[in-house]
Amino acid sequence: MTITLNLLSAEQKKKVRLQKMSSLAKQFMIALLAAVVLLTVIFVLAKITLRNSLAKASETYYKSNHTFNLRINQTNELLKFIKEIKMNNRALSPLLVDIAARTPANVKLSALEIDALNQKVALRGLSPTRAELLIFKDNLNKSTWFEPVDLPVQNLALKTNIDFVINAVLLAK
Repeated sequence: MTITLNLLSAEQKKKVRLQKMSSLAKQFMIALLAAVVLLTVIFVLAKITLRNSLAKASETYYKSNHTFNLRINQTNELLKFIKEIKMNNRALSPLLVDIAARTPANVKLSALEIDALNQKVALRGLSPTRAELLIFKDNLNKSTWFEPVDLPVQNLALKTNIDFVINAVLLAK
């Protein structure tokens, strides 16, 4: 059998209970405050980490996007250049066919220089006679590719085995 002795009065029991409850409440508040401080520290660290991650991601995005834009711009410039070349390009094969057809059989061409930018042509070669060189010059003058052909006078000084240079200006087509 157990005997219980009540040495405290009802009022003192109430005070002891209130002290225990206030002590528990105080401990609970301290624990709650500690949890709030801990969560605040965790959230601040998370915020700093996220800011740094966002800054790195933005920097990486900017760098990759900038590099990609530079490549796109370079490609566009190259395409514009190609388009410009394509639009300003003339097929020169018909010109070569025309020159070959107008060259007398005994006249030998050793060089053909075409300056498409300045629209000029220089023909170098060897003509066995002055008459064949003049025929070649007249044939070139009849061509629809050239303005009147320039044959320097020194090319006509010899009668045979003439090294010649004929300069011509291409007509715009």
